[in-house]
Parts: sequence; structure tokens; C-alpha cells
Amino acid sequence: MVSGMDAPVHESRFQSFVETGRPEKAAERLALLRDRMAAQRIDAYVVARSDAWGNEYIRACDERLAWLSGFTGSAGLLIVTADIAALFVDGRYTLQAARQVDTNVITVVALADTSPEEWLAERLKDGRAVSADAFTEAGRRRFAKRGVTLHFGPDLVAEIWQDRPVPPNRPLFAQPEELTGKSATAKLADIRRALAERQADAAFITSTDSVSWLFNIRGRDIPHTPVALAMALVPMDGKATLFVPDVAMAADVRESLADVATFEAMEEIEAHLKQLKGQRVLCDPARSAARYFDVLREAGATVIEADDPCLLPKAVKTAAEQDGMRAAHVRDGVA
Repeated sequence: MVSGMDAPVHESRFQSFVETGRPEKAAERLALLRDRMAAQRIDAYVVARSDAWGNEYIRACDERLAWLSGFTGSAGLLIVTADIAALFVDGRYTLQAARQVDTNVITVVALADTSPEEWLAERLKDGRAVSADAFTEAGRRRFAKRGVTLHFGPDLVAEIWQDRPVPPNRPLFAQPEELTGKSATAKLADIRRALAERQADAAFITSTDSVSWLFNIRGRDIPHTPVALAMALVPMDGKATLFVPDVAMAADVRESLADVATFEAMEEIEAHLKQLKGQRVLCDPARSAARYFDVLREAGATVIEADDPCLLPKAVKTAAEQDGMRAAHVRDGVA
């Protein structure tokens, strides 16, 4: 049973896959990408199936892999060189990938057989590999262990994607405390205690689920996945800074969080990180983009590599959250 509210969203997402996943266009689109690569002297271009936040479920405008290759699975990675394009998929998608892509121009590689970093290391001798995607620091190190230095450059797929969908940019909204069971103020106090234990001056939190939980906010930009597309810089003292795609579209939550946070556009992240010279900043290498580690270190900050400080407290459910989970199971069971 699908409610009237959910049905159009589901259909629009399915339609976005139909429009972007066109394998008959792969040869043309790969040729355009290779032209851009040659112009910028890039030997290998890496396209991961994720967005700037590392989300598994993403907006239609972030479906770069589907647009370029035709593959619409929820996980995959494409490496394009001057003469070959290889799509790496896990066991869930081996058959689907072979059906969806034009195998005349894209080779499907099972991750069980070889990893992307091993494959690229065998083919890239002193060449320049570039990705514009949000590779985590841990992901970049996997390539480095194979002798491949992964650089971060312009989003070449976005440059050639002429009919790219417009980002939905729907307003953020506050999750009421009667549903969360704990205020953002109290949660921030917990995070700051964790920072004190690590002797950190601040935490840079990039995962949408963590930011949504910490500030009791939600979003509507990704169908059926109500995370807020935001990142946060949480200092030991003073207000946190929330970075969002559009500050104007966050008016309601800005008012509700006025005592604990200020809001900035996503484009301002690096400028703020560059101001942290001499500070100890906690950042999770498994969940945060590698380029932010570069910015922090180049700014003269000390990066404390540790798990996202929201992970453990987020896992401990309040009474209100437990009640909500039970109620959701009842509604789902009836449906």
C-alpha cells in the first residue's frame, strides 16, 4: 500500500532513472568526458556513485554514474581512461550492470575479482588520476596503498551534463522534541564532552544522518530519506556552524536553532576550515571527504582522526525514539 503522498515522489525518482540511465548514450558521453580529460591532461577519471555528503541515496541531479554509464544500482564506481572504461560493482549488481550498460564501451568488473585501486595501479604508470567525487580520506588511502595518488579536480561530468536536473532545494524542517526525546542543546553538550576527552577544539561533522540527529532537523530533497543535506562545524565553545545548500530555505530551522547555531552556505565550508590554524579538529576519515583533510592541514590545523562523535550517542535511543519505532512498526504492519 502506497499513500497518495508517497506515490508521486516514488514515480518521479523512477522517472529520473529512466531519463539518466541511457546506455545507448554512453559512447557519446564518454567521448565528451575524454575530450575534457585530454584538455586537462588527466589520465584517469574516477566517478563514484555518491554525492558531496557520501550518501547512498542521492538526488537525481547527483546521479552522475547513472547518466554517464546507464547503471542505476545503489553502489558502483566507474574509472575512465583514454582507452577503457571499467564499472566496478559488488555481487548484488553483477547481472544488473551487464544488462544496463553498453558492454561495447564499458567493461563490468566484479569487485570479488579485483578492486578499483588494484585495477588502476596496473594501468596507470606515473599518470594523473582525478576524481571530483566525495572520496573519503580512508578511500583515498586505499588507492595510495597501491601507488595511485588520487587528486581532486573539477566535476567534468557536470560540465558535459547539459540537461542535468535542477537540485530540488526543499526547505529544511525541525523535528519536534516530543519525537526526538532530547534537545539539540543537550546533544551538543554530549558531543563537546567527547571532544574534551579527545582534547579537540572542534569537530567537523559531514554525515547527513549525524547532522540531522544532532540538530533535530530533517530534509525532503532525497525521496524516502529525510536527512538534512548539511554539514556542521562544532567548536568546544560558542555556537556551531551549519552549512546548508541554501541558507534562505532554512528559515524555520534557523529560528529554532538560533541559540546554538549559525547558518552558512555550503560554498563557505573551506573558508571556515581555513580559519582553524593551530586548532585540533576531530574528523572521521571513514565518513568525511579527503579534500577537507587537505584543507585543514594546509590551514595549519591538527586533524584528530576518530569516529564521528555522533555515532555512539545516536545509537542510544531515547524513550521517545523507542516509542516512535514501535509505532512505526505497527503502522507498517497494518500496511
